[in-house]
Amino acid sequence: MLPEGKVGCVMSNTEVRDSTASGSGPENTGPKNKAKPVLIVASIVAVLALAASVWFGIGWKDAIDDRQMAQTRDSALTGAQQAVLNMTTLDSANLDESFDTILTSVTGEEMNQFIEDMRTSFTEDQRDLSAKTTSELLTGALTELSADDGTAEAVVVVATTTTRDGFDPSRQRLVMEVGMQDVDGTWKASRAAPVGNPVPLNPTADPNAVDPEAGSDSPPPGDATEPEVSEPETPAGP
Repeated sequence: MLPEGKVGCVMSNTEVRDSTASGSGPENTGPKNKAKPVLIVASIVAVLALAASVWFGIGWKDAIDDRQMAQTRDSALTGAQQAVLNMTTLDSANLDESFDTILTSVTGEEMNQFIEDMRTSFTEDQRDLSAKTTSELLTGALTELSADDGTAEAVVVVATTTTRDGFDPSRQRLVMEVGMQDVDGTWKASRAAPVGNPVPLNPTADPNAVDPEAGSDSPPPGDATEPEVSEPETPAGP
C-alpha cells in the first residue's frame, strides 16, 4: 500500500495526461482562436469583391446602353436632316440626278412612287427654265424614337434659296415633319409632309402699300396738308 502522499501524486499525473490527450489544454487553444479572425476577414473581402464586380458590371452595362442609344438618336436625326435637304434641293438642268439623290434617302413603296411621279411630272419646258433650288439646314430634332422597332419621328427646319434667270433669288423657311425607318443601319424617310406654309426670308416692301393700321381718312405719307390758321378776333371797343 502506497503512502498517502504518493497516491496523490499519481492522480495528478493522470489528470495531466488526460487533459493533454483531450486537446483541452492551453497549448491547443491559441492557433484556433487566431485562425477565426483571419477567416472572417477573408470572407468579408470576398463578399465586397463580389459586390463591387456586380456593381461595376451593372454600371458598365448602363454606360454601354446609354452610348448605343445616343448613337441611335444621332443617326436617326442625321438621316432625317439629310433626307429633307435632299428633298428640297432641285436643279432643273439635272432633274434626273436630283431625283436619284432624293431616292437614296427615302424608303417604302409609297415614298418611292411619289418621287418617281414627281420626276415624270416635269415637262421639257420646265426642264429648260434654268431654275435651281438649294437648301440649308437651320435646325432639327427628334420627337419620337423606338430603337427596338427602328422607327423615329423628326422635325427639320431648312432655308431654301431658289434662283432663276431674270429673277432675284427667293429665300424661304420651310418646316418638314418626317417619319424615319432604319434600313440595314441607314435611317431613311418613310414619309414627309410640310408643317404650315413656307415663310419668306427676303420679302420686298411695296412702296405703294397702305398701312392697315392707318385710318381711311389718313393722308398718305408726304402729302399732309398744312393746318388752317385762323385770324385772331379783334376785341370790341369800349
